[in-house]
Amino acid sequence: MVFRQQKRTKKAGLTFLPVLMAFGLAACAPTVEQGQSSSERLALVLSNADGDLDIYLVNLDDGQFRNITDNDVNDGQAVWSPDGSKIVYVQSGAGSNDLVLYDLATDSHRKITDHPGVEMTPHWSPDGESIVYATMRQEEGAGIWRQSIESGEARELFRSATEVVQPRWSPDGRQIAFLENTVERGSNILTVPADGGEARAVVDDPKAAKTQLRWSPDSNNILFVARREKIVGLYEKDLESGTDRPIHSTVFIESGGEYSSRDGHIAFMSARGNGARLQIFVDDGNDARRLTHTDLEESDLTWLPDESGFLFTRYVDGRFQAMWLDLDSMEEKLIAPSLGGVHYAPRAQP
Repeated sequence: MVFRQQKRTKKAGLTFLPVLMAFGLAACAPTVEQGQSSSERLALVLSNADGDLDIYLVNLDDGQFRNITDNDVNDGQAVWSPDGSKIVYVQSGAGSNDLVLYDLATDSHRKITDHPGVEMTPHWSPDGESIVYATMRQEEGAGIWRQSIESGEARELFRSATEVVQPRWSPDGRQIAFLENTVERGSNILTVPADGGEARAVVDDPKAAKTQLRWSPDSNNILFVARREKIVGLYEKDLESGTDRPIHSTVFIESGGEYSSRDGHIAFMSARGNGARLQIFVDDGNDARRLTHTDLEESDLTWLPDESGFLFTRYVDGRFQAMWLDLDSMEEKLIAPSLGGVHYAPRAQP
């Protein structure tokens, strides 16, 4: 694939912070486009370089990039299909959020939802045939929906009178975990069978606000962030025993856990030893090793597919930058440094 660096005309009227709040500080590659070498390593990056939020493809090896969305609305929450050939993202405009499918091989976009209201936080099934997403619709309220990519057939798996967010498909394809936010019980974690059925609460603690769900590679545990007794910490829920444990019992803010699929290590963000600024750590089951050493805030951590390093976001001089950390050399690289504006939430192609 040949990437061409492009000069863009900045559009007026950008309100930056609401965009970030709406889209969050947000996850064997085939031949995905004609002329692309299978050895190229690609990543998605969100950027407001032209005035609204667009999605860019970045070649991690040579730093070249190109935009895959270029319009007058905001595009975000982009997620790769398991085989790296497609991307689903959220397009926000005219009072609604819809899901759009992008195919790298044909360079084409296809809207796959079209409802009044909001579709958000899509997540792919392990086989790449379906997606799950959260909705907020005026007539129906909040819901968790599963939809076939090929047929477009959709079914509601769960409905809430308040709010549901962040559905995550288990690696074995059997369960979907999500957060339900209620006035009575606070924010809690539920699971529902992927084929439909009764939902059950797996973490139900009204006093603890919970965010950032991640499944373990064997689908037996769920990693989550919770605020308990004024401490924001990283916890792991054992679904068989029903118990949960803190990854580290400290008084520091800990966030953003990501499992390694190879050795079970957990990468996470922590403010320990550096005031309130989050930095990258890796836990090997015995101790936590700090990997970044700056006085800058870091977030949005994800492993590279071969687990040779991480992609993450760093807050520098009033703006977000997408970064790459190589674990062999411990070298840090700025992704797409020639882009103006803000770029963040990098996600490597599987």
